[in-house]
Formats: sequence, C-alpha cells, structure tokens
Amino acid sequence: MTYLQERLTGVIAIVVVLVGAMFLSPVRATVRATGRDAFTVSGILYEFEGCIGYQRGWTVRLEPPGYSAVTDVMSGYFEFPDIPNGEYTIIAVPECNPFGCWPETPVAVSGGNEYVDICPVAFTPTPTATPTPSPTCTPVVCYLTRELPDHGCSGDEITINLNMYGDPSCYVVSIEETIPDGWEMLAPPWDDQIGNTYIWNEPIDSYNVRVGGAFLAEFSGSAVIWDPCQGNQTKPIEGDDSMWIPIDEFSWLSRTLPETGSPGELFTVTLSQEGGPAVIIQTSETLPEGWIVTEPDDFENDGNTFTWNRRVSEYTVLVPPETEPGDYTFSGTTLSSYTCPTEPVQYSIVGDSQITIVIPEPTPTPTPPCPDPVCLEFQMPDQMFGPGSVFYLDLHVINTGDYTENAMLFIALTVGTGDFWFYPDWVLFPPDIDWEMNDLPYALNDVWSILPEFSWPYGAGEFYGAMFLGAVMHEGELISNLAEITFGWTENL
Repeated sequence: MTYLQERLTGVIAIVVVLVGAMFLSPVRATVRATGRDAFTVSGILYEFEGCIGYQRGWTVRLEPPGYSAVTDVMSGYFEFPDIPNGEYTIIAVPECNPFGCWPETPVAVSGGNEYVDICPVAFTPTPTATPTPSPTCTPVVCYLTRELPDHGCSGDEITINLNMYGDPSCYVVSIEETIPDGWEMLAPPWDDQIGNTYIWNEPIDSYNVRVGGAFLAEFSGSAVIWDPCQGNQTKPIEGDDSMWIPIDEFSWLSRTLPETGSPGELFTVTLSQEGGPAVIIQTSETLPEGWIVTEPDDFENDGNTFTWNRRVSEYTVLVPPETEPGDYTFSGTTLSSYTCPTEPVQYSIVGDSQITIVIPEPTPTPTPPCPDPVCLEFQMPDQMFGPGSVFYLDLHVINTGDYTENAMLFIALTVGTGDFWFYPDWVLFPPDIDWEMNDLPYALNDVWSILPEFSWPYGAGEFYGAMFLGAVMHEGELISNLAEITFGWTENL
C-alpha cells in the first residue's frame, strides 16, 4: 500500500492485471445510476509496473460519460467530481507508455467517494481480446516483408513499403524498424523511438524517410504477428534489407576563346567537359549583342542566347562587320544529369569569358622580285620639297645577270614641273609624261642621280603623289622591273 492509500479510509484499491496486448480497443461500461447524490472519483496513475513512479501530465477518461482529466504534474493524481452513483470505467489515454499499458479500471460509485491506484502492466505477448489458439489447429505461415526502392539520393524523400504475406487470418500487432544512421523518419507518426529504431503499436503498410549520406544503407526490423495457432509471434521483417545510395556526380564545361578577333571574321569557341561522369544534357551560351552562331545550327535562340539540348564541344561565331574594337564578354550554363542528384544540376561555364576585337593592320603588298637580269630601285630623301629646294633622286641600276651592252634607261615623270637633269650624263628631262631615253653604253651596275635644272619651279602649287617611273629596255624587250617612287611638294616651305 502507498502512503496515500494508508491515509484514505474506506478506499477500495482495484488493480486489474491486463492479460493480453495493449492494442485492443477498451470495452466501455454502462452507467447504472443508484442514487441522486454526487461523489468524487479520484486516484493516482503510476508510471511503472508495481505502482512505481508517477505518470505526470497524462490524460485519463471516465466512461461514461466521457469526462477527461489530466494527472497532476507532481503526484500523478487525478479527480472526477460530481459523479452520481453508477458503474464506470477509467481509461488512460493513450493506454500505453514505453514501459507498459494501463488496464481499463472499473469503478462502482455507491453512496460515497471512490479512489483507485492504476498501475501499468509490462508488455506481454498475448493481447486480451486475442482468440485463444486452438491446440488442434494446423500451423499457418504468415510474415511481413520490406520493399526498398532501387536507389535513393541524399536528401530525397522515399517511401518504403511493408507487405503482409501468408494466411489471411494473420494480422500485424506492432512493428519495429531500425533505419540507417543519419536518416530522418518522416511519417506516419510513430508511438515510440529509441535511437534509430521506431515503433508503431499498430499495422502500417509503408513509411517515409529522408535519405541520409550512407553509401550502403542497411535496414533491420521485426513485427509482432498474430496467427490463430500460435498467437502473437515476433518475427524478423523479411525482404529487402539494404539499398545503394549513389554518390552525387556533377560535370560542367570550360570555354576556350581566341585572344583576338576582327570585324566580319569567323572564329571557333571550344568547350571541354570537366568534373565527374554526369552527362551534360544542355549547353547554353550568351554572346555579345548582334553576334551570330553559324554552326552547329541545331540550337534554339532567344535574343543573343543560343541553347543546344545536348553537350556541344565547339561552335563557330561570326563577328558583325560593324563591330567596334574593344573587349566583348561571353557567358553560359550547362545542365548535367546523373543517377544522383535526382534533378539535373545547372553549372556556369568556366574558363575564358572575354575576347578583344581589333582592326587588323593592312597587309603590305610584297614587292615582286626583280626580273633577271636588271633591277631598278629609286631612293629619295624623306622630306617635302618646295620652291628653291634642291634634292637628289637616286636610281640604283643593278645588273643581276650577264653583262649587257646597248641597254636603254627610260625615265618618266607623271606630272611635269620643269626641267630635270640626270647625272652622270646630264641628260635633259623635259616636263611631260613621255618616256625619255638614256643610252647605257657601259655596265649597268651604277647609281643615277636626278636633280632640278636650277631650283624647284615657282608657281608649281601644291601636289602630293607625283611619281617617277623607271625601266630598262634592251633590243625592244623589258629587262628590268618597273621602278616607281612617289613624292610631293609645297610652296609653303
């Protein structure tokens, strides 16, 4: 007897031992009123078998009429006031804690207050309402199996199915499942949890978990299954007991651009795959405004963004002819897919992102080689000339072949500006554009100098681009290159 029982006189303590499982729905008593007076029904709800410890803050219900009370947070005490004479049942809600189940406790009120101690009974394998197995029945086979998905990705929510097989007279009483470390149980609500082990005191056909980081995820569990021959039997859950969690894999592209480009020109952009084995399923590149991708042409474009629904290793770009010199930027993304993660992952394209557009320098026209055997080359001081200027224009005559006699040197000026003299022969050159001829009676290797007769003529005005021409003929055939040199003059010197 507890201390409180010894203090209360005339209290009837009724402890009913539950023979059977905690899962059977309670049987309700019928109230039979025996008087008009109202009394108090009270008691203490204990936490452990043997009436040890107090179950604090727990709901108890009086049936009928369905009144509820909550046990005191210090002593586990509860009380139902103003209860008329009659027969009642006190029920704990829920009926079980992790250490046992409280029996339904009948109370008869007959002309006075009633007090009861309600103590839990530790879990036993045989439920109260379970039919007694027949000693002569034929054993049946029944078991619970676990069905796991083929794989799961870290962070995904997956469903694990529990399927009952065997004789239809069997049924599941309770289930315990241990899930891998780092995983999260989501649903359905469980009745108890010890570490990674979750307990349901009723049948469930599936549960949902969030995948953790295990590479090989292993499961274990058991179920209490009732069959008509053996009653409650604890059996391991059969079926799948492990599943693979693939490592997340990603990949992306790296861009290579030429350092420079020119307006109106084509150039090639190279894209190289980096990262893991994930498959790139989309390539998208954004070019400078107005620039065009010419190939491959199986893209979809939105403005300056060009998208291929595959991996692209290279593509060709046309720079518009009107593009100004300067730096221009590329940007892009990829989508890659693998077993994990489940959804495609977007990555930015890395590597080169800028190209410089320059105006190319004009390519100088190469001077054709001098024909055999004579080569002519003019040389003039790099200056402007004007009235009174005195200058020498040298004409180098180089014989690159055999000795030649009776060759003729022809000189012409495209714009006449006065008389010119030729040295060493001082041959007069009249101011017109007709070819003038000089006899070359000796070896051709020489330097001829051309100079004004007196000075640059006054009133010549300004002109840029006057040209001397030179050639060597022999017996009516041209045996040299056509030499030329352009110069200008001004009166403002």
